[in-house]
Amino acid sequence: MLSWSDFDNLLTKYNWTYEEEPNARWVNQYNEELLRAWDANMDIQFVLDPYACAKYLMSYTTKPEREMSLLLEATHKECREGNIVQEAIYRATKMPLTYSSRGFVFVPAHSNSCKFLKSPNILKEMDPEDDNIYMSNLADKYFDRPAEAEFDICMADFASEYEIISIKKNIKNPKTPIKRLQTLNFAINKRCNRNAIIRYPYFNRENYFENLLSLYLPIRSRNELKKPY
Repeated sequence: MLSWSDFDNLLTKYNWTYEEEPNARWVNQYNEELLRAWDANMDIQFVLDPYACAKYLMSYTTKPEREMSLLLEATHKECREGNIVQEAIYRATKMPLTYSSRGFVFVPAHSNSCKFLKSPNILKEMDPEDDNIYMSNLADKYFDRPAEAEFDICMADFASEYEIISIKKNIKNPKTPIKRLQTLNFAINKRCNRNAIIRYPYFNRENYFENLLSLYLPIRSRNELKKPY
């Protein structure tokens, strides 16, 4: 709260107000020469108060430290609530912390999605010249789905309606038929109850629309996107 002396001090200081046109109310103050060299966001203000300038510089340079302080404060607050022991036990025993009526599936539909390397034991047994060093993700299994007409579906429906299972897993009395993939050592099983909710990353404009095409067009290969689109 400001005191009367602080309020009087503010009134005696110089204030600078920019005269702007109505169509420039969303444009920050900039310098044309600096803009050509900087090529980034710019908001130039006149410095009329040395103390305010120093305060702004310190708050800007110590911004990461402020974020770390907030994280530490939140961690300390959680520890004081006394729930840390129960959470540690749940995580150590791999018990779920939350329950939901539907499952969630992450769909790496983009062509440049990250992949996990195979385990070191498998890589040691492979030929050094073999470049097949990555584990198959959901997109790879989608493109390897059976060639039957019922599987002419998009990747989003495939991830939501079907569950990926290993062929080594012995499932007794499955409620729905199990279909083997064409080349990969996996099979798919249609979900019985509710479909899963898909999640996918958001990219820039070009990659975002490529991601949507990969998700919602029933294709058998990524090359099918390059011809018409």
